[in-house]
Amino acid sequence: MGTLALILIFGSISCGFGVVIVFGDPGFFSVCDYGAVGDGISEDTAAFLEAWQATCSAQFENPTMIIPDNYTFLVHQLTFSGPCNAKNITFLVSGNINAPASPRAWMDLDPSSWITFHGVNQLHVTSFGTIDGQGSEWWNQSCRYHSHWVHQNF
Repeated sequence: MGTLALILIFGSISCGFGVVIVFGDPGFFSVCDYGAVGDGISEDTAAFLEAWQATCSAQFENPTMIIPDNYTFLVHQLTFSGPCNAKNITFLVSGNINAPASPRAWMDLDPSSWITFHGVNQLHVTSFGTIDGQGSEWWNQSCRYHSHWVHQNF
């Protein structure tokens, strides 16, 4: 019982440990295990995509991609693509996922989408955390209020 408690404690301490294993189950894919920092400043987009690749390509049913609690992950535009080998994928958001605060961060990107799931069957999104698109910054940029602006001026 002491070993199990130790694994669970290390799994919830820090992204820096790179250990988020629940009961030793290989079906859990934490973004921290793929390099996410979770400090709200460092960009974690690549780690999210790598964790997704591992989850999507899992050779068993019911894998879970984990965004751990007590962390804030800054991610730019993401597309989680399928089809996946795995069936019944769970995307578990326990922590916080934030978009860049400034619309300028979207230069040369499509601002109409931030997090997209495409071609994925049997996806279950569960959240105890927060997904924050930083909308208030965009509302000030709206063409409705600034009709003379075009996308390139962001």
